[in-house]
Amino acid sequence: MSRGGGSASKRQHKYNLAQWEHQWDQMNVAHEYREDQYEMQVRNAAATTAVQNEQAYNDWADTRRMQIFDYNNQRQAHNASLIARDRQIEMNQLAEELALNDNRRVYNDKMTQIGFQNEELLLGHTQKVETHGLRVEELEGQRGISQRQGDLKRAGLDLDVDTAAAAGNIQKLGTAQGLRSASEVAGLNARGLILELGKINSEVNQKSQTAMLENLRATGSVMASGQTGRSSRKAMQAANATYGQSQAMLADLMLRSTDEHGLNFDRISQTLSDTRAKGEIDYTRISNDIVTAGRKADLGRVGIDIEQSAADLTLDIGTRSSELGVRHSAMGTQLGQRQLQASADSADAEFDAQKLRISTLDRRNADIQAQGMVTPEPVLPPEATPPVEIEAPEIMEPPPIPTREAYNETRPVKGGGGGGGGFGMFMQIAGMAIGMASDDRLKRSYNRVGTSPSGVPVYTFNYIHDGDHGPTYMGTSAQDLIKMGRKDAVGQREKDGFYYVDYSKLDVEFEQIS
Repeated sequence: MSRGGGSASKRQHKYNLAQWEHQWDQMNVAHEYREDQYEMQVRNAAATTAVQNEQAYNDWADTRRMQIFDYNNQRQAHNASLIARDRQIEMNQLAEELALNDNRRVYNDKMTQIGFQNEELLLGHTQKVETHGLRVEELEGQRGISQRQGDLKRAGLDLDVDTAAAAGNIQKLGTAQGLRSASEVAGLNARGLILELGKINSEVNQKSQTAMLENLRATGSVMASGQTGRSSRKAMQAANATYGQSQAMLADLMLRSTDEHGLNFDRISQTLSDTRAKGEIDYTRISNDIVTAGRKADLGRVGIDIEQSAADLTLDIGTRSSELGVRHSAMGTQLGQRQLQASADSADAEFDAQKLRISTLDRRNADIQAQGMVTPEPVLPPEATPPVEIEAPEIMEPPPIPTREAYNETRPVKGGGGGGGGFGMFMQIAGMAIGMASDDRLKRSYNRVGTSPSGVPVYTFNYIHDGDHGPTYMGTSAQDLIKMGRKDAVGQREKDGFYYVDYSKLDVEFEQIS
């Protein structure tokens, strides 16, 4: 066990020595790199300054040349604008003449149109007057025709009345003749009936006498037969009965004949009465027809008078209406002529106004616009002050590397633990030699733990590139030093742009604490 432990201690010491030597070599390589980097920064700063100075001078010279170039261009533009102004003024003169001619043309067109409209008004009025004369002649002709038609209608009505009166007289004569004929026929019929009744009475008397003689003969025969008693009485009764029957029959015949002839007399009397009544009705109807014909004629004459009055009224109204139309036409013509005169006056005023506008306002505005085309006369600006040369910036030299003797003091001691001076000592030496990366962009777990006597903030932190289980360091922040005005202790790597801190100029130590 003891032997094994001693062997491990030897191997650890040997490893620590190798690591210590390797750290020395790395520190020298880093120092040489910083010196090369410093020389390169100096050369680059000089070259950059020279380029900046040259660029500033070139910019100054180019600016002056551009000023002269712009001045020459402005001078040419100014001269061209003077020429353009003169040409525009000539064009304005021509445009004025064209506008005045166009105004004159428009004015002439309006006056021509007004003249035509006046001729149309006069022509329309003349046509209205001629139409009025023709209309009056037409209405008078219609009234004359109406009068002639009325005269013919009156003559026709008079003829109709005369015809109706003549026909009525003829009908009256016929009716009177009919009544006389009917009276004569009735008288003849009555005499015939009287004669016939007398004949029937004679026949009845004759038959009655014959029957009486027959009864006498029968009675005489009975009496002459010598019969007596009952047989004689029966024979006498039979003869008397026969005689009574014949007498009754003759009496009935006489009665019927009398009744029949009385009825016929009544019929004749009734027929005569009917004929007379019909004659009176005919007389009345004929009289009424004559009166009606007269009244119709009167009504016809009234209608003719009305038609004539209507024709006269139509003529009067038509004449007045036509005359009114002529008066209205005359008034309309006068109004139209006044309107045309007003239009002519307005055209004159508009012509004068347009002429004034063209010759003064438009021409003046156009000349002003032409004058506005002239660009301002150019002025060459004064020459700017030449640029001042920029001096090359100062660049901080890298700190010197520790001597070998100082580094030997950190040589690991055999049996002294994990590497003697170890990596922490190396980091302190490296911090003094080349400066430590203290850019906040490279750190994590950033915590402030104090402040140095000079006021420099002290932090604990881990580097991002060490991973989650890397060591913890204590130091300061390059960004805080820049804010505090301690740029003298801050440098910047040209390759990656990260800041580093020269802890040799601060009262803060950079160290690994875990």
